[in-house]
Amino acid sequence: MPAVLFTGLLVFSFSHAAELSEVELRGKQIYLTGNTPSGAAISAILGVDQIELPASAAPCGSCHGIDGRGRPEGGVIPSDITWSELSKGYGHEHVFDRRHPAFDDASLAVSIIGGTDPAGNALDMAMPRYRMERQDIDALVAYIKRIEADLDSGLSEDSVTVGTLLPLSGPAASQGQAIQAVLAAFIRELNAGGGVNGRRVELEVIPLGNSPAETVENVRGVMGSSGLFALVATYVTHVESQLASVLTDAEIPIIGPITRTPTARADRLKNAYYLYAGNSELIQSMRQFAASEGRSTVELAYSDPEFEAVKTAASMSGSDDVFFLGTATELKELIGALAQAQTWPRIFLPATAVTPELLNAPLEFDGRIFVAYPTQPSDVSAGGRELFARLASTDELSNAHISSQISALAAARILVEAMQRAGHSLSRERLIAEIEGMNGYPTGLTPPISYGLNRRIGARGAHIVRLDLAGGRLVPAAAWKELPQAR
Repeated sequence: MPAVLFTGLLVFSFSHAAELSEVELRGKQIYLTGNTPSGAAISAILGVDQIELPASAAPCGSCHGIDGRGRPEGGVIPSDITWSELSKGYGHEHVFDRRHPAFDDASLAVSIIGGTDPAGNALDMAMPRYRMERQDIDALVAYIKRIEADLDSGLSEDSVTVGTLLPLSGPAASQGQAIQAVLAAFIRELNAGGGVNGRRVELEVIPLGNSPAETVENVRGVMGSSGLFALVATYVTHVESQLASVLTDAEIPIIGPITRTPTARADRLKNAYYLYAGNSELIQSMRQFAASEGRSTVELAYSDPEFEAVKTAASMSGSDDVFFLGTATELKELIGALAQAQTWPRIFLPATAVTPELLNAPLEFDGRIFVAYPTQPSDVSAGGRELFARLASTDELSNAHISSQISALAAARILVEAMQRAGHSLSRERLIAEIEGMNGYPTGLTPPISYGLNRRIGARGAHIVRLDLAGGRLVPAAAWKELPQAR
């Protein structure tokens, strides 16, 4: 049996399996990792040469799968060890005329330790023989009897349900419908090619409610009916804190949330993995750019309820650079006040503060207004363009909200890549481990994506562009650059 060495990547909380007893939880850890909470040694004896290794090198779940049903791997077809299969009253008949009656607790323990079935026949040598203490074998047997009922919500042997929460009515309906269409097209093509490791992906589209409370109820309704394994390209603007209360307990991973304020703070949405930098990272990128040109004088103008443009402009007299985090209206007032004071600093802005009206700024600011964008069309590779064009040719995709569609497609590719890496033993824990193991993953649609245990923003960097006021256009000033990881 091939040894699948993924134990070190997993962090087990098991909180979604709260119905398991303490003994069964201990058995689950042994089944998936080959380790026991007590720290006692567990060994696996492999092959005709009786090679002894730590059981963590060949845990039960590496071949029999997280659901116990077993899937072919490396020419070996592991048995279905679900209790409904093992305890069939008429017993079993295998190849080479090996027959035996149904398993019970005692005979299952003997097969794990001694390698024989209930009739005393030797099992295939691809099946390791394990050495462990009595309390651990009892715990492992107890868990195997419950394994069928312990799959994550939204996950079955042949399908996985992925949800997306979108505005399908109201002012943002066209954006939500465009995202829905591109996700449906991508998943349709994915399933036509066999799905993910033999599992069909089912897309559950959840409508954003007319209020945060209604939105939460819509999400709860889907969780209680079809179940949700993960969420992708989910619209969380204005409902993030309300969703956190329901999604945190369920431990549902969220890939590519759609929000104006991506954040690495774990107290917002647990298991949320954002695509792009937020204002904090954009400001860091702009400061890095300004510093590279030897500009030493920096003023920070933050938006606050008592913002006064004239007073703020006066405080900036003599400043080389201004980093502004206010609103578009406040920015217009500030530029007017600076012009009146005949002060022309360089102004740095995050993309969220930019409106077309900014191109009407006084020409004295020509080449002196810089904007940080978390992504640009240049980030889309030839392969990414080909994918989008292919989906658009087979499905009716909108010509509007292209950037939103690209972001949703990137989030879907990240999710599918992580599921593929997880293999047949897919679970939420394994999915999260694979996402957090991504380092420079090329989506073909975004800058390279990297996540980690303490990193929830995939593309931590920005493109810096300069406003050409005379020409009425944006001019590249600095290519996208990854920010150094905070220590």
